[in-house]
Amino acid sequence: MLLLRQQLDLQDHQRRVDDTKRAVLSLLDQVGGLGTVIGEQQLLRLYDLDSIQQHIEKLAHACTEEVAVFATGGAQTAESLEAARPLDADVLARGVRVRNLYLDAVRNDPPTMGYARWLVQEGGQARTTPHLPLRMIIYDRRHALLPTDPEAADAGAIALDSPGVVAALQNLFEQTWRQATPFDEEPSRNEDGLSEPERVLLQLLSEGDTDETVANKLAVSVRTVRRITAELLKRLGARSRFQAGALAAERGWLDATSQCTTPHGG
Repeated sequence: MLLLRQQLDLQDHQRRVDDTKRAVLSLLDQVGGLGTVIGEQQLLRLYDLDSIQQHIEKLAHACTEEVAVFATGGAQTAESLEAARPLDADVLARGVRVRNLYLDAVRNDPPTMGYARWLVQEGGQARTTPHLPLRMIIYDRRHALLPTDPEAADAGAIALDSPGVVAALQNLFEQTWRQATPFDEEPSRNEDGLSEPERVLLQLLSEGDTDETVANKLAVSVRTVRRITAELLKRLGARSRFQAGALAAERGWLDATSQCTTPHGG
Protein backbone atom coordinates (compact mmCIF):
# COMPACT_ATOMS: atom_id res chain seq x y z
CA MET A 1 0.00 0.00 0.00
CA LEU A 2 2.86 2.38 0.77
CA LEU A 3 4.49 1.68 -2.61
CA LEU A 4 1.17 2.18 -4.38
CA ARG A 5 0.63 5.49 -2.59
CA GLN A 6 4.14 6.62 -3.54
CA GLN A 7 3.54 5.66 -7.17
CA LEU A 8 0.28 7.61 -7.25
CA ASP A 9 2.00 10.63 -5.70
CA LEU A 10 4.77 10.48 -8.32
CA GLN A 11 2.22 10.18 -11.11
CA ASP A 12 0.33 13.23 -9.84
CA HIS A 13 3.62 15.12 -9.44
CA GLN A 14 4.66 14.39 -13.03
CA ARG A 15 1.23 15.47 -14.28
CA ARG A 16 1.64 18.85 -12.54
CA VAL A 17 5.11 19.25 -14.07
CA ASP A 18 3.76 18.55 -17.55
CA ASP A 19 0.83 20.95 -17.07
CA THR A 20 3.16 23.73 -15.95
CA LYS A 21 5.52 23.14 -18.89
CA ARG A 22 2.61 23.42 -21.33
CA ALA A 23 1.42 26.62 -19.67
CA VAL A 24 4.88 28.21 -19.83
CA LEU A 25 5.39 27.32 -23.50
CA SER A 26 1.90 28.61 -24.29
CA LEU A 27 2.79 31.87 -22.56
CA LEU A 28 5.90 32.24 -24.71
CA ASP A 29 3.84 31.71 -27.85
CA GLN A 30 1.42 34.43 -26.75
CA VAL A 31 4.03 37.05 -25.90
CA GLY A 32 6.38 36.32 -28.77
CA GLY A 33 4.99 39.10 -30.95
CA LEU A 34 4.39 41.71 -28.28
CA GLY A 35 6.14 45.07 -27.98
CA THR A 36 9.15 46.05 -25.93
CA VAL A 37 7.38 47.00 -22.69
CA ILE A 38 3.93 45.93 -21.51
CA GLY A 39 1.98 47.14 -18.52
CA GLU A 40 3.88 48.50 -15.57
CA GLN A 41 7.24 47.01 -16.60
CA GLN A 42 5.78 43.51 -16.17
CA LEU A 43 7.21 42.34 -19.50
CA LEU A 44 10.38 43.64 -21.13
CA ARG A 45 11.68 42.43 -24.48
CA LEU A 46 15.47 42.20 -24.83
CA TYR A 47 16.70 41.88 -28.40
CA ASP A 48 20.47 41.30 -28.22
CA LEU A 49 23.09 39.58 -26.07
CA ASP A 50 24.47 42.83 -24.66
CA SER A 51 21.10 43.98 -23.34
CA ILE A 52 20.42 40.50 -21.94
CA GLN A 53 23.77 40.45 -20.11
CA GLN A 54 23.22 43.96 -18.76
CA HIS A 55 19.79 42.97 -17.44
CA ILE A 56 21.24 39.81 -15.83
CA GLU A 57 23.92 41.88 -14.09
CA LYS A 58 21.31 44.38 -12.88
CA LEU A 59 19.08 41.66 -11.41
CA ALA A 60 22.02 39.76 -9.91
CA HIS A 61 23.38 42.83 -8.12
CA ALA A 62 19.91 43.67 -6.78
CA CYS A 63 18.79 40.21 -5.62
CA THR A 64 18.84 39.45 -1.90
CA GLU A 65 17.33 35.98 -1.49
CA GLU A 66 17.73 33.47 -4.31
CA VAL A 67 18.83 32.80 -7.89
CA ALA A 68 17.28 29.74 -9.60
CA VAL A 69 18.65 28.65 -12.99
CA PHE A 70 17.65 26.24 -15.77
CA ALA A 71 20.92 25.87 -17.73
CA THR A 72 19.90 24.17 -20.97
CA GLY A 73 22.14 23.20 -23.86
CA GLY A 74 24.33 20.66 -22.12
CA ALA A 75 27.97 21.67 -21.79
CA GLN A 76 28.20 25.38 -21.03
CA THR A 77 30.48 27.51 -23.17
CA ALA A 78 33.65 28.97 -21.73
CA GLU A 79 32.22 32.46 -22.34
CA SER A 80 29.03 31.61 -20.44
CA LEU A 81 30.93 30.20 -17.46
CA GLU A 82 33.31 33.15 -17.43
CA ALA A 83 30.41 35.63 -17.41
CA ALA A 84 28.53 33.72 -14.68
CA ARG A 85 31.39 33.24 -12.19
CA PRO A 86 31.77 36.84 -10.90
CA LEU A 87 27.99 37.24 -10.61
CA ASP A 88 27.60 33.95 -8.74
CA ALA A 89 30.58 34.78 -6.53
CA ASP A 90 29.02 38.14 -5.66
CA VAL A 91 25.56 36.83 -4.76
CA LEU A 92 26.98 33.86 -2.82
CA ALA A 93 29.23 36.22 -0.84
CA ARG A 94 26.09 38.17 0.12
CA GLY A 95 24.40 35.01 1.40
CA VAL A 96 22.04 34.64 -1.56
CA ARG A 97 20.90 31.06 -2.29
CA VAL A 98 21.97 29.85 -5.75
CA ARG A 99 20.51 26.70 -7.36
CA ASN A 100 21.61 25.63 -10.84
CA LEU A 101 19.93 22.84 -12.81
CA TYR A 102 21.92 21.36 -15.69
CA LEU A 103 21.26 18.55 -18.14
CA ASP A 104 22.67 15.11 -17.31
CA ALA A 105 24.84 15.50 -20.43
CA VAL A 106 27.15 17.92 -18.57
CA ARG A 107 28.43 15.01 -16.47
CA ASN A 108 30.70 14.28 -19.44
CA ASP A 109 31.97 17.87 -19.67
CA PRO A 110 34.86 18.64 -17.26
CA PRO A 111 34.59 22.49 -17.50
CA THR A 112 30.88 22.53 -16.62
CA MET A 113 31.32 19.95 -13.86
CA GLY A 114 34.27 21.95 -12.56
CA TYR A 115 32.06 25.02 -12.39
CA ALA A 116 29.34 23.06 -10.56
CA ARG A 117 31.89 21.86 -8.01
CA TRP A 118 33.16 25.40 -7.50
CA LEU A 119 29.57 26.61 -7.07
CA VAL A 120 28.87 24.01 -4.37
CA GLN A 121 32.17 24.72 -2.61
CA GLU A 122 31.17 28.39 -2.45
CA GLY A 123 27.79 27.53 -0.89
CA GLY A 124 25.57 27.08 -3.95
CA GLN A 125 23.71 23.97 -5.13
CA ALA A 126 23.76 22.08 -8.44
CA ARG A 127 21.73 19.19 -9.83
CA THR A 128 21.21 17.51 -13.18
CA THR A 129 18.17 16.17 -15.00
CA PRO A 130 17.68 14.42 -18.37
CA HIS A 131 15.61 17.19 -19.94
CA LEU A 132 14.84 20.87 -19.28
CA PRO A 133 11.96 22.69 -21.01
CA LEU A 134 13.77 26.01 -21.59
CA ARG A 135 16.60 28.25 -20.39
CA MET A 136 15.45 30.34 -17.43
CA ILE A 137 16.72 32.43 -14.52
CA ILE A 138 14.53 33.55 -11.61
CA TYR A 139 15.67 36.18 -9.10
CA ASP A 140 14.13 36.44 -5.62
CA ARG A 141 10.99 34.62 -6.87
CA ARG A 142 9.92 37.95 -8.37
CA HIS A 143 11.86 38.48 -11.59
CA ALA A 144 12.22 35.91 -14.39
CA LEU A 145 14.32 35.93 -17.54
CA LEU A 146 13.62 33.42 -20.31
CA PRO A 147 14.14 33.13 -24.09
CA THR A 148 11.65 34.61 -26.52
CA ASP A 149 11.88 31.35 -28.48
CA PRO A 150 13.17 28.23 -26.63
CA GLU A 151 14.32 26.81 -29.97
CA ALA A 152 16.32 29.90 -31.00
CA ALA A 153 18.73 31.26 -28.39
CA ASP A 154 19.62 34.26 -30.56
CA ALA A 155 16.01 35.44 -30.82
CA GLY A 156 16.28 37.53 -27.65
CA ALA A 157 14.80 37.20 -24.17
CA ILE A 158 11.80 38.22 -22.11
CA ALA A 159 12.10 39.73 -18.62
CA LEU A 160 8.94 39.09 -16.59
CA ASP A 161 7.83 40.66 -13.31
CA SER A 162 4.17 39.58 -13.35
CA PRO A 163 3.59 37.86 -9.95
CA GLY A 164 1.28 35.17 -11.30
CA VAL A 165 3.53 34.22 -14.20
CA VAL A 166 6.72 34.23 -12.13
CA ALA A 167 5.00 32.07 -9.49
CA ALA A 168 4.14 29.50 -12.19
CA LEU A 169 7.74 29.52 -13.42
CA GLN A 170 9.04 29.11 -9.87
CA ASN A 171 6.66 26.19 -9.42
CA LEU A 172 8.07 24.58 -12.56
CA PHE A 173 11.58 25.03 -11.20
CA GLU A 174 10.72 23.51 -7.82
CA GLN A 175 9.01 20.49 -9.40
CA THR A 176 11.98 19.84 -11.67
CA TRP A 177 14.50 20.43 -8.88
CA ARG A 178 12.87 17.83 -6.62
CA GLN A 179 13.22 15.17 -9.32
CA ALA A 180 16.79 16.08 -10.28
CA THR A 181 19.99 14.37 -9.12
CA PRO A 182 22.64 16.20 -7.07
CA PHE A 183 25.72 16.63 -9.26
CA ASP A 184 27.92 14.58 -6.91
CA GLU A 185 25.58 11.56 -7.13
CA GLU A 186 25.20 9.15 -10.04
CA PRO A 187 21.72 8.97 -11.62
CA SER A 188 20.11 5.79 -10.29
CA ARG A 189 18.12 3.04 -12.01
CA ASN A 190 14.72 1.59 -11.16
CA GLU A 191 13.92 -2.04 -10.43
CA ASP A 192 13.88 -2.75 -14.18
CA GLY A 193 17.38 -1.38 -14.59
CA LEU A 194 16.06 1.67 -16.44
CA SER A 195 17.77 5.02 -15.83
CA GLU A 196 15.82 8.27 -15.91
CA PRO A 197 17.66 9.49 -19.06
CA GLU A 198 16.70 6.23 -20.78
CA ARG A 199 13.07 6.64 -19.71
CA VAL A 200 12.99 10.23 -21.01
CA LEU A 201 14.55 9.12 -24.30
CA LEU A 202 11.91 6.42 -24.68
CA GLN A 203 9.19 8.92 -23.86
CA LEU A 204 10.43 11.41 -26.48
CA LEU A 205 10.71 8.71 -29.14
CA SER A 206 7.20 7.44 -28.31
CA GLU A 207 5.92 11.01 -28.86
CA GLY A 208 7.29 10.94 -32.40
CA ASP A 209 10.48 12.97 -31.94
CA THR A 210 13.26 12.23 -34.42
CA ASP A 211 16.74 11.18 -33.34
CA GLU A 212 17.95 14.70 -34.10
CA THR A 213 15.22 16.32 -31.96
CA VAL A 214 15.85 13.95 -29.05
CA ALA A 215 19.59 14.59 -29.27
CA ASN A 216 18.98 18.34 -29.16
CA LYS A 217 16.66 18.11 -26.15
CA LEU A 218 19.04 15.88 -24.20
CA ALA A 219 22.16 17.74 -25.40
CA VAL A 220 23.81 14.56 -26.63
CA SER A 221 24.92 13.40 -30.07
CA VAL A 222 22.62 11.67 -32.54
CA ARG A 223 25.03 8.74 -32.40
CA THR A 224 24.47 8.48 -28.62
CA VAL A 225 20.69 8.53 -29.09
CA ARG A 226 20.89 5.74 -31.65
CA ARG A 227 23.23 3.69 -29.47
CA ILE A 228 20.97 3.93 -26.42
CA THR A 229 17.90 3.25 -28.57
CA ALA A 230 19.52 0.09 -29.96
CA GLU A 231 20.39 -1.05 -26.44
CA LEU A 232 16.81 -0.47 -25.27
CA LEU A 233 15.37 -2.36 -28.24
CA LYS A 234 17.63 -5.28 -27.37
CA ARG A 235 16.60 -5.21 -23.70
CA LEU A 236 12.93 -5.10 -24.68
CA GLY A 237 13.33 -7.84 -27.27
CA ALA A 238 11.81 -5.52 -29.88
CA ARG A 239 12.51 -5.53 -33.62
CA SER A 240 11.26 -1.97 -34.26
CA ARG A 241 10.75 1.30 -32.45
CA PHE A 242 7.00 0.90 -32.72
CA GLN A 243 7.18 -2.51 -31.04
CA ALA A 244 9.61 -1.11 -28.45
CA GLY A 245 7.16 1.69 -27.62
CA ALA A 246 4.32 -0.77 -27.17
CA LEU A 247 6.41 -3.06 -24.97
CA ALA A 248 7.76 -0.14 -22.91
CA ALA A 249 4.23 1.16 -22.31
CA GLU A 250 3.07 -2.34 -21.38
CA ARG A 251 5.84 -2.61 -18.78
CA GLY A 252 5.10 0.86 -17.39
CA TRP A 253 8.41 2.31 -18.56
CA LEU A 254 6.73 5.33 -20.10
CA ASP A 255 4.52 6.01 -17.10
CA ALA A 256 5.41 8.63 -14.48
CA THR A 257 5.25 5.87 -11.86
CA SER A 258 8.46 4.44 -13.32
CA GLN A 259 10.53 7.30 -11.88
CA CYS A 260 13.84 5.88 -10.69
CA THR A 261 13.85 7.25 -7.18
CA THR A 262 11.79 9.19 -4.75
CA PRO A 263 12.20 12.90 -5.65
CA HIS A 264 15.19 14.49 -3.93
CA GLY A 265 14.33 16.91 -1.17
CA GLY A 266 15.81 20.33 -0.54
